[in-house]
Amino acid sequence: LKSLALTFNGSVNNPKYGLIPLLRAQTEIEDLNLSESPAVEENILMEISNNLKNLKRLNLRKCSHVTDYSILPLSKSAFLESVNITSCDLITDEGLHDAFLVGTPKKNLKELHFALLSNITEAMFVRFGPKFHEQITVLDLGGSTNLADDALQTIFCHFTKVRYLNLDSCCKISDYGITGKFQNQHYFSIKNLQGLRTFRMQNCYKLTDFALIDSFHFNELRELFMARTHFGKEGIEAVARNCPALEVWDLGEVDGVDDDVIGVVTKMLHRLHTLKLNYNEKITSKIFDHIYENCKEIKYLYLRNCPNLNAERLHDQLYFMKGLRKVYLE
Repeated sequence: LKSLALTFNGSVNNPKYGLIPLLRAQTEIEDLNLSESPAVEENILMEISNNLKNLKRLNLRKCSHVTDYSILPLSKSAFLESVNITSCDLITDEGLHDAFLVGTPKKNLKELHFALLSNITEAMFVRFGPKFHEQITVLDLGGSTNLADDALQTIFCHFTKVRYLNLDSCCKISDYGITGKFQNQHYFSIKNLQGLRTFRMQNCYKLTDFALIDSFHFNELRELFMARTHFGKEGIEAVARNCPALEVWDLGEVDGVDDDVIGVVTKMLHRLHTLKLNYNEKITSKIFDHIYENCKEIKYLYLRNCPNLNAERLHDQLYFMKGLRKVYLE
């Protein structure tokens, strides 16, 4: 058995049953998913470390009993490529240090899913940076409320090979963290991540148009999620102009979105196939004229709670857009 997913596991008092004898029997597992399992504690992680010598992908998402001490045995896992400890909120910088920077080197580690960890700080990235320099390609930090601008500067300095970056709801982030510019000083910018393919920054309400105009110049960026932000017309148009490969763009509940902005976006982004415009009160049925004329590849439209769309005209316009597969209105 190479891959095993057993989620929502409760504790078993009898040692003859449950996860421990299973892990001892299936020693060839490379991909293990135990997400949302209260049973996962230090004894389970010890069995994983001792028996699954070829383990590459480990998912412990929402395993609420996992602590710094629990993940210590991971220091012996040599072939780990991906670790998901999202919502394991008892884990701190010290636990991550002991699990990943002490013991067997993690030369294959590429994906770090550390979302919703409120106890990690910039210090963790300072330690990880030199060790995993240009090695990490997926970095998921969404909802990590302690993450601030200095941590971003460390990430942009060391993790320049990142392809997927999630900063959703990292509400402390400001323009300085993204651009690296502060009081006439230039530090590290998100522009260092030139291979970035997917970027998520929903609910980052402190960011302004300056960050988009100054730093969003990505030739390979495919997916951008920036819902519930305060960006204006100038910033959105700058992204459309400087990120020509965009295929998926979430502009839901963004202050500056109106018919004219959609017109500019569709003229510049000919590869766009998914456009999310949920909860935008300023857009009207005119956006369909822009999409029909400029965006021949559009396949998915999200238009939930857009009160100024004319339902009758909407039906007629959608009929002529033959490439559409789904339109989400409710």
